[in-house]
Amino acid sequence: MPPHPGSCVLAYADPGLQERVLAAPLARVAAATITDAPTLRRKLAEVRRLGHAVAPGSIEDVATGLAVPVRDRAGQVVAALSVIIAREAPVEAPLSTLHRAARDIRSALEG
Repeated sequence: MPPHPGSCVLAYADPGLQERVLAAPLARVAAATITDAPTLRRKLAEVRRLGHAVAPGSIEDVATGLAVPVRDRAGQVVAALSVIIAREAPVEAPLSTLHRAARDIRSALEG
């Protein structure tokens, strides 16, 4: 899987871009890195359904990457905010903070 912010942005990207990324070889960075297109498609759908990416072990075996989309005033995803936490750490509080920050950025962009 692309690093967590990349997967968060890719999940909302134009379908043509998604297909180009899925057609390219996906490099393994850590043991849990997603390297096959069907699994990555399912992960991108999960990101869209949940509104964030949670990627335990995808960059380092001992870490979990978290990311949330940042939207512009039209609601389009233009960036992602991310953080790396210890793999065994709870994700709820950091995700809540990331979502709040993304909302604040969107409000500032609408300002």
